[in-house]
Amino acid sequence: MAILLMLEGHFISLALDPDFAKINMPVYYVWKSIRSHTAPLFFTISGLVFTFLLLRDNASPYFRHERVRKGVIRSAKLFFWGYILHLDLRWLLKGYFSNYFFSFHVLQCLGAVLLSIVILYGLYRLFRVIPILVWFGIAAFFSFILPSTMAAMSPDGIWPFFCDLLGISAEGSRFQSAFPLFPWLGYALFGGMLGASLRLYPKLAENRALPMYLLGIAVLFHILPLFLIWGAEAILVPLGFERFLQEAYEFARFGRILGVISVIMLILQYRSEIYRFANQHLQLFFSNWFLLAGIGLAVLMIVSPSLGYTIQIMQGLMLSGLGHILLFVLLALVAARFVPWNFSLFLKIGQYTLPVYVVHVIVLYSGLFGIGLDSIVRKSMDPWSAVLAATAFILAFVYLVKYIEYFQLSTIIRKIGSLRKPVDNSNDPPAS
Repeated sequence: MAILLMLEGHFISLALDPDFAKINMPVYYVWKSIRSHTAPLFFTISGLVFTFLLLRDNASPYFRHERVRKGVIRSAKLFFWGYILHLDLRWLLKGYFSNYFFSFHVLQCLGAVLLSIVILYGLYRLFRVIPILVWFGIAAFFSFILPSTMAAMSPDGIWPFFCDLLGISAEGSRFQSAFPLFPWLGYALFGGMLGASLRLYPKLAENRALPMYLLGIAVLFHILPLFLIWGAEAILVPLGFERFLQEAYEFARFGRILGVISVIMLILQYRSEIYRFANQHLQLFFSNWFLLAGIGLAVLMIVSPSLGYTIQIMQGLMLSGLGHILLFVLLALVAARFVPWNFSLFLKIGQYTLPVYVVHVIVLYSGLFGIGLDSIVRKSMDPWSAVLAATAFILAFVYLVKYIEYFQLSTIIRKIGSLRKPVDNSNDPPAS
């Protein structure tokens, strides 16, 4: 889900005309709020899944551990593709090299996150007296409170790679890190704590009250961190740390991510009851005539300004804006009713997040080859054009993942080889 939200968010933010990107527009405000949680959700789920798999085997020697090895290899791949995608072969062939190549972005950050989890797991294996939940919890807390201290540090004498990694790039630098290690490591580690809990306490995963426990923890992440930060500031600020009360936002945002996860778990847990209730009591809302009438009404509301009716429903919400919201809801109902959702395909998309990300950077942002859609669609579309184009963009990647075996280099080489293979005519009957 997070990778699909990323595709949609990147396309809309690139293509949408700035005249429509205003925070006082309700639809844009809702979209922007959802988009701001896509990256934290992705890092949290990544930490959860990787840690859950990492703790499956605690008997093998650390350096022979399959998941440790896979984590290091995956981290190396992420760093490799992260920097390769910063190249522009068109300019490179002309002898021009941009320092943008050294900037630290999401793939490098995710690679550093996986490497950090592997290192923390190694410390846990070395000092088993300290539970892994404690290792992750302390590291996650510091990951959330360190950004203000890192931002105040001077980059003088520090290798640029570490400046970008830690978020202490020189002020005014054009290529400051978009995804420094802090605070993003914190989301992965808190997710890792959840993954470790599910692995270490298997009965917890079977407990139907687990989503409610997570909702309670989500609420606590909005309250308790303030007291922890006040106490930590009293200890750490005299030691040279910058004040970090403002970083409480990161804890609250993780609380919202945890809330989203718990709601998804509740929906999956009670999906049969939800379907039964919808079939018994909500048939009206899914009836064909209601959907058609609602879509017609929404279209009339959208075009009302051109008909001479500029009606304000409330501050910042016009009748036409309400029409956009209504149309979006109705189209979602249509999708829920008529689209045959393929959950196995969704799982497959989750397994190919790296290829999807790499291809989308090349296609959308002109990564590596210097040719992409950004030169065509950048800041040029109205909302509906952007939505339709983003939908087509997402569907193209869904198609790519569904048939990804046919696009893999090994498959293509094998097919070319089969075309060149001579036909064996030895068993043909003799000519008469």
